[in-house]
Amino acid sequence: MRNIVILVLIIVALAIVRSLVSDVSRAVSKAMKSDKPKEEPKQAKQGRFVRDPQTGAYVDEESAVHAEIDGKAYCFESTESRDAFLRSRARG
Repeated sequence: MRNIVILVLIIVALAIVRSLVSDVSRAVSKAMKSDKPKEEPKQAKQGRFVRDPQTGAYVDEESAVHAEIDGKAYCFESTESRDAFLRSRARG
């Protein structure tokens, strides 16, 4: 009889441990998912994006690198992009 009581207590203890492990696992999983901030779409300061003619990337018009080439205004995401555009125009 004593062995049966011990066996029942072990089964109950294992069920409790299993439940606790499951709860902790779910809590950790949920915490790890909420740690990652959701990336919000970037918005231009003035709400206007322009396309870099060299890279094709869209950049905020206000913070872009501006250049006037042959009387036409261009906006670039960086000075490197602007310089590459000027080099490609000089070649061909």
